[in-house]
Amino acid sequence: MLSCSAVGSPDTVRAGLEAFIERTGADELMITSQVFDHASRLRSYELLARIRDSLRA
Repeated sequence: MLSCSAVGSPDTVRAGLEAFIERTGADELMITSQVFDHASRLRSYELLARIRDSLRA
């Protein structure tokens, strides 16, 4: 399942998601987080939101 995961800094996650989009031809992404701590999970989504508009999906 790691081939469908993107973990790391915003730049690393952006690169991973772009590679996934290129590999699969996805035109939509559904994101989920397995972070238990609510504040940490929210921070994860905030970081993702920063790169959202730069993705080619």
